[in-house]
Amino acid sequence: GMYGAFLLEKDNGDAIVDIVSYLVKEVGHLIPISVKVRILPSGVEDSLKLYGRLVDAGAAMLTVHGRTRLQKTYKTGHADWDAI
Repeated sequence: GMYGAFLLEKDNGDAIVDIVSYLVKEVGHLIPISVKVRILPSGVEDSLKLYGRLVDAGAAMLTVHGRTRLQKTYKTGHADWDAI
């Protein structure tokens, strides 16, 4: 679908950054905004850049799932603990 980990890649990450910014603006004064992220298929460096943008947008906490969105069902494989 077009939700979840898909949003990390949509519009070069702008979609999820915009969502976080909006949530922080609207309810961030009431509750901390946290984001669960995966590693981008393009790699750890791109992932770190996006994570920085999410923190800059006001995310109070990131939880890193050590797999890409492509690693599911029989392709799950092991989590990338070095990346985490």
